[in-house]
Order: sequence, then structure tokens, then C-alpha cells
Amino acid sequence: MTLINDLRMIKLKSILLGLLFCSVAGISRAQQYLDQDVVHTVLWKISGNDLSVPCFLFGTQHDQPFEIFQSKYPQLDSVLSLADRLIVENVPEEGASSLDEDLLFFSGKDSTIKDLLKPGQYKRLAYYLHLKTRNNPEVFDRLIKMRPQLLLMAIPYLAANEDDPDTGQVQMLDQGVVALASNGGKKILGLEDAHERSLALLEVIKDKAAIQQMMRSINGSTARLKHDKKKGAGPRKVGTNTRGFTDRYEDLWIHYFFNRSIKGHDYGAVVYRNGRWMQKIPYLLEQGGQLIFVGLDHLKGREGLIQQLLGLGYQVEPVNMGVR
Repeated sequence: MTLINDLRMIKLKSILLGLLFCSVAGISRAQQYLDQDVVHTVLWKISGNDLSVPCFLFGTQHDQPFEIFQSKYPQLDSVLSLADRLIVENVPEEGASSLDEDLLFFSGKDSTIKDLLKPGQYKRLAYYLHLKTRNNPEVFDRLIKMRPQLLLMAIPYLAANEDDPDTGQVQMLDQGVVALASNGGKKILGLEDAHERSLALLEVIKDKAAIQQMMRSINGSTARLKHDKKKGAGPRKVGTNTRGFTDRYEDLWIHYFFNRSIKGHDYGAVVYRNGRWMQKIPYLLEQGGQLIFVGLDHLKGREGLIQQLLGLGYQVEPVNMGVR
């Protein structure tokens, strides 16, 4: 059974293995575009450098339900029609994980993350995971087999799971776009494979740093739960539709921190992976008609794809998708 299936057993609303995130904060230099009534700057046009056909760069939220996004932004079909090929972070084989489990899970029958934690840390982690998995022993055992780099990525999605509705087989944005492209006869290419992605996490994020950030996330989430319970507050749901799913593009007031570095907060190995991708992207752009579809965090920051493309002499301009 894959990790995705394990997580569906407890009705998590996100595809965990598609998630790579980072924490950044600062003032957006792209605010000028928002002030010009560009509703969302998730889509960018790439031209210049003698490109015969423009290409596009799209920032996705991996845990955004496809149906919600497409209902608000039907122009997505038109964007795909302009591209000859869809370029995504990676394309796992049918039924396979987008991460290398041999690298990101502890090997050995009795080896777990407990081996790396102090007794008090493991006690808090175990309490938190039991709470979030609704005391499901099979899923709990699966989670504690994760290395801290992967478990760190799971924490925000476990936190978001409290009292969420049954998501069933909800199709997420990445899945939906890949299906649209495939049905339209588009070529699909991954910028990295599962092994490369997993190796990047282990090389960039050391065990100690991942554990420290993971425990901070757990402590913060636990404190919020205790506060809400004391106040008698219900589940936190911001910007949800009638089915209870959060519209990530509505919650996220999307800012691009072009003048800030995310080094030191790069818990998804974003900077490292961007550097590797930029060894491939210019060659792909030369072929024209490419739609690069990657996580929003890969576009942001001084080390983001937008700034790196600008540095190579490309023109990168925001495209207004509008709202239905």
C-alpha cells in the first residue's frame, strides 16, 4: 500500500507526497502587479532570448482541489491549449510514489523516528499523531517510519485535517492538469524523478534541523487546539466552499518575495531543486510552447525560477487569468 492510500484511510484532504513547501516572509515586489488589477499572478509568460514561441510558468498549490480551481478559472483549458508540452515537477509511474520510500523511510522492522528523538519529544509527537490519525494504529506506524524530513512535510496537512469532511477520491490540481494534458494529447515531462527529489531533501535538510522545525510545528498546532477547546471554538475553516474544501488561491494572498532569500527556511529543498531544474529549463524553453507547472514556492524568492530566468535575459511577465 502506498503512503497516499495510507493517508486516505484517515481522510486527509491533501496528497502529501506532492507537497514541497518552504516558509518565507517579507514584502512583495510584485505587489505592483496586484495593484494593476491583476487578480492572480500564478501564471507568467516567458519570452525573449530569441524564443520563437512563448512559454508559460504556472505556480500551483499541490493541495488545491482541481474542481474548485477550474470552476473559478476555466481559462486553464486555454492556457493548456497554447502549450505543446506540460512540464511538471515529476511524473510518477502508475500507482507509484513521487518520493523514494527507500530513502525517506527508516529501514528495519523496529527502526522508527523514535531513535532520533529525546523521550519527551517522542511523547509529544506520539500524542499528536495518535490524535490526528484518530488512533489508527496502521497509519500511526506508517508515519513514525518516516524520516524527519518527510514527517516535517506531513505536519501541516495533519494539522489541517481536524474535522475536515470525507474527501474520498478528490482530484487535486496537479492531478487534474496532468489528466487534462494527457487527454488533450500533450507530451508530459518531469523535471526530476522520485529518487532525485528525495535525495535533495536529505542533502539540504539535516535530521537535527528537520526535527527542530517539526517539533515547533507540533507545539504550535497543539497550543491552538488547546486554545480552541478552552474557548469552545469549532474547527478553523477559512475561505471554504459549500463542500468544505479550502480555496487555497483565495486564502493565499499570493506575494512573490523577489528581494528576499529563503535560505535557512528551505524545508522543501526548493533552492537546491530550482538550481538543478535551471540546468534543464533553458534547453526546454528553446523548443517553445512549454507550460512549466510547479509549486508556487519555486517561483518566489531571490533564488526562485522567475528571478533566475530574468537573470538569463528572458522576459517574464504576469498573465491575468481573471475570475469567473
